[in-house]
Amino acid sequence: MKATILTALLCALPCVVAAQSVEQGDSTVRVPAPLSIDLPARALSSALTNWDVYKGAYDLSDGRTISLTQRGRTMYAEIDGRDKVQVIAADMNTFVAMDRSMKLNLNRNIEGEVRGDVLLASPAAMAGLPAAPVLLTFGAQ
Repeated sequence: MKATILTALLCALPCVVAAQSVEQGDSTVRVPAPLSIDLPARALSSALTNWDVYKGAYDLSDGRTISLTQRGRTMYAEIDGRDKVQVIAADMNTFVAMDRSMKLNLNRNIEGEVRGDVLLASPAAMAGLPAAPVLLTFGAQ
């Protein structure tokens, strides 16, 4: 009989602890996934993307301007008129620089406004040193 009561108490203990941790709520720690810039296994043709919708200039959250252009079937991105880089399509709305210096995630809402984020590799990362990329946004978030 004592063993049965002891077993019941031991089984109930984890439920009490779990209920307390749920009630506290502020003990949850969210760790974001590491950001990386990787080339897609296979790039989409610009004709299969929404690049035509996204071409133009946009003000980034750090005050710089990104310009998205195209020459023939080749797509380009440049920030503040410097270092124009060729980008390829990972999917209809995601584009990666061939030198892996940036990754663009773009979206157009039903009002026609383009918004998105730009993940920029730091110069240290481009040199092969460990460094976190910088995430910038544009458009209404």
